[in-house]
Amino acid sequence: MTQEDYNWLLANRTIMYSSIRMTPEQGHKLFEIYNRIAPKHMAYTTCGSCVRTVINLLKQEYEKITNNL
Repeated sequence: MTQEDYNWLLANRTIMYSSIRMTPEQGHKLFEIYNRIAPKHMAYTTCGSCVRTVINLLKQEYEKITNNL
């Protein structure tokens, strides 16, 4: 994960920790970050299960970095 990705997730962390609606732009950005770090790429979708999978992985990676600071 790049520093820019981390900073974006930090600024938009409510997406990971609350059930809020996100804009299509935020959704695209989440999938863009996910595809940089995940072994299996995923195309942008609004499928709830798919979005939850992406958010869960990003949350894990975000927390790893945050805990190491």
